[in-house]
Amino acid sequence: IVKIHGSIAEQMFQYAFYLALTRHTPDTFLDTPAAWLDKCFRLPRFRIATPQQLQHFGKGSLRNRLLASVKRPQGNTLTEPDNRFHSDYLTLDNTYFGGSWLAPAYFSQVADDIAECFFVPTKALPASASHSLSLLAKGETVAVHVHNPLDKANPCTPDYYNWAIANVLSYISHPKFIVMTTDIDWAREHLNFQGAKADFMLYPAEKEISMLPYLSRTSHNILAATLTS
Repeated sequence: IVKIHGSIAEQMFQYAFYLALTRHTPDTFLDTPAAWLDKCFRLPRFRIATPQQLQHFGKGSLRNRLLASVKRPQGNTLTEPDNRFHSDYLTLDNTYFGGSWLAPAYFSQVADDIAECFFVPTKALPASASHSLSLLAKGETVAVHVHNPLDKANPCTPDYYNWAIANVLSYISHPKFIVMTTDIDWAREHLNFQGAKADFMLYPAEKEISMLPYLSRTSHNILAATLTS
């Protein structure tokens, strides 16, 4: 059983880990909160753990958790120790998985399935998205994701972005840059596109997940240090 928790971006990684586990152990289930990722995407397949299955691991209801405190559950619980890839985790049986599962190597065999799960069809996007989508359909598009650039903990500096932009310009002729950002003024001041065309899309920081349909439709991406990116 894989626990789904945290932000939408965190839940995307957990669901992807669930897909990877099903390749090895088809009888894999999800432990989901009342409001979770399924409300944002039309996920093609998943199975929710029953109360009886959660009881096997001492999870779920308060009663189950209290019993687990006095009697060892039959199932094992694995709390992710770090963000590194552990290949043996994918072959474990009788285990309740709690963690974030951010290591890309977990998803090598299910990359196409993940892309299908999290792709938002054009018809599902608001009418106001038509202009942005038209920009993404023209030539070699490069998304530049700039999220909360004034945050002191943000490792993505102007030097990082400008190095990445210069690198793109070195091997793509006439790219179209589309900056998706929480701070257009910062982006205009600090990013050097060396004369290349650039458009800007502003989004609220708390709505970062709304950028995913646009990020996924560009030819190339310069990423921010966020889970959505």
